[in-house]
Amino acid sequence: MTRNELIIREKAVLYAYKYNDFDKAINNVLELFERNKTKKLYRFRLPLSREIDSIRQSNIFLCRPKLYEDEGDCKCIDDVEALVKYTVTERSRDKYKKVRKLFTSEFYDKIVKEVKENQKYIQMKDNVRNMCLIGCMTDKMTDYMWEKYANNHEGICLEYDFEEVLKTLRGQGLIFFPVRYVENRDSDSEIFLGPKEYAEIDDDTLMRKNIYYLV
Repeated sequence: MTRNELIIREKAVLYAYKYNDFDKAINNVLELFERNKTKKLYRFRLPLSREIDSIRQSNIFLCRPKLYEDEGDCKCIDDVEALVKYTVTERSRDKYKKVRKLFTSEFYDKIVKEVKENQKYIQMKDNVRNMCLIGCMTDKMTDYMWEKYANNHEGICLEYDFEEVLKTLRGQGLIFFPVRYVENRDSDSEIFLGPKEYAEIDDDTLMRKNIYYLV
């Protein structure tokens, strides 16, 4: 996904989730469709009765991210180091004013470690991640997809017309985004949530990183 395509996607997110204008959001996604000329989407499914039932009922089976192999799906990644230092030096500067000079790099490292290992924090992040429901589709028809997601060619593959899907969503209060893949989410600082993203005065930035980057 190019930088210009990311900007178009950002507009779609803001229209959909901030301004509640789903038609304009769909228009932006259609612009992405025109740029990439993607005509078909495919969904590879296991040979299970629930999949047949979904087809008969014209439904799309969705599940929580926790059920997927990839533990990074829909995962919000906090820049804990930056958030800890911001709390000490900015947000609660008066509280830590007298002892701030005693905070060595080793002390900061200890706090960061304790935060990351805190069970309440871990549970909170899991809860946020699993607020999503996922239905995976692809524009790739490959042997790997058949083997990995359709039980070595024993399952089925559903084919969708991308443009028809988007047009059907218009007026339904739903939005459909292409996934932005990165090599390693935990090391991609561009999607980290730090002090700027959590600041109440910068809602757009937090919204953009929560949805525009993290899906």
